Amino acid sequence: MSTQEQIGQAAKLITEANEILVVMGVGGGLDHQATATALYLALKAAGKQVWLVSPELPNSDERIFGLDQISTESGRQNLLIAFDYQEDQVDKISYHIGEETKKFYLTIKPKKGSLPLDTKAVQLSYTGAECDLIITVGVSNLEHLSGIYLENEELFKNKPLLSLNEYETQFGTLKLSSVGFSSLSELSYQLLVQAQLGLDAQSSSNLLLGIEVQTKGLQGANAGAETFAAVAELLRAGAARKYGQSSQPAALPTNPVQQSQQMKQKPPAPQNTNAPKKPKETTVQIAKK
Repeated sequence: MSTQEQIGQAAKLITEANEILVVMGVGGGLDHQATATALYLALKAAGKQVWLVSPELPNSDERIFGLDQISTESGRQNLLIAFDYQEDQVDKISYHIGEETKKFYLTIKPKKGSLPLDTKAVQLSYTGAECDLIITVGVSNLEHLSGIYLENEELFKNKPLLSLNEYETQFGTLKLSSVGFSSLSELSYQLLVQAQLGLDAQSSSNLLLGIEVQTKGLQGANAGAETFAAVAELLRAGAARKYGQSSQPAALPTNPVQQSQQMKQKPPAPQNTNAPKKPKETTVQIAKK
């Protein structure tokens, strides 16, 4: 269980940092998404440089603000050149800088008798991040972050790391767990309050949704007095209640013929119960003499 002292120490890390990397784990559900995006929005609104990343992009949910800001790239600090490697294809790699052209030239020389590297096989991308603080949300193991961690191991080792999870993780400069709170969203609300960061309508709506989902609309036993106090403050900050709403709009039939048939269908005409009933017809058989 995270104490107020630990939350205060984590808030100090956030206050002192100018560049923050927020990393969300995979498969954590709505509470993790609400927490990560709310932190991103609140930190960005406070004027900090923030990146929000995850190994995989989550499914779209129109109730959560900021999901479209998640990237699978850990940063754009370094240019990465990648190509399929074959042992006989590369003999030497060298570079030089043209003084007149002011250009950087990278030369990949193939071994004698081998074909040169196909330009279509070369992939260019960005990698590498620089930050003052790393915040992980719902990450149980750093290696599960794939390239986000493996390409930035020195960064994760040398920079302060704040871990937010349902339990205390094995890594992190500070480890906050949601034990004793209704959700990670409620814990994050307390963290942002301690850091004296303002909450706008979007970040407040995300945290409120996370709390309501985890407490089943504030009906669960895990919703305590502090939970209701947090909900009240989030509503005052402009949060919109979206619990119970569908994450996706209702789908319409994609078949035009089916759409036309549905539009033409009419409900059956109501029966008139007051109309006189038609007498039953009876058949009389006359016996022959």
